[in-house]
Order: sequence, then C-alpha cells, then structure tokens
Amino acid sequence: MANILVEIAYFISVGNATDMQPGESHPWTWGLGNINEAITFTAHPRASFNTGSIVVEDVRISEGFQGHLAELTVRNAGSTPINWYALTASFISQ
Repeated sequence: MANILVEIAYFISVGNATDMQPGESHPWTWGLGNINEAITFTAHPRASFNTGSIVVEDVRISEGFQGHLAELTVRNAGSTPINWYALTASFISQ
C-alpha cells in the first residue's frame, strides 16, 4: 500500500503593493532530503470574489551532498493580482 505525505507552504501578501501581479512569478526551493518517492507540486490561489489562475513551472530536482533539492516557479497566469496562494507538495512512496 502506498504512503502519502502532503506538505504545504504559503505566499501571503502584506498589502496591495506586494500582491502577485499578472505574469509575475515566484521562485521556490524545497529541501527534500534523501527521498526516493514520486513528488507532485500544485499551487492553489485563495478563493475570493476575483478568480485567479496560477501555474507551477520549471520543476527541477537535483541531488547534492545534503540530499535532493526541488527548485520550481509559481507564476500568475491570470489577469488579476493574487494576494494569497498555497503551494502543496505531495510525496507518494511504497
């Protein structure tokens, strides 16, 4: 039976000037340790009156002396600013 672990990180704007604007992207780095699992990254904008659209791009997994490292980009693919989103990493192993 597969084991599933979910971890969540957040971007929260501190005001309109720091909202994620359309076309803007945020780089993320996620230390993974010494894992040998399937990994999925998803991003979810905050539910609000304004709809948002964000995408996870350029996912790269590298191996270093301290284990695996994930580097990825979250981009606002919509036409409205986003003031909050969750980045979720799902790890699946057997």
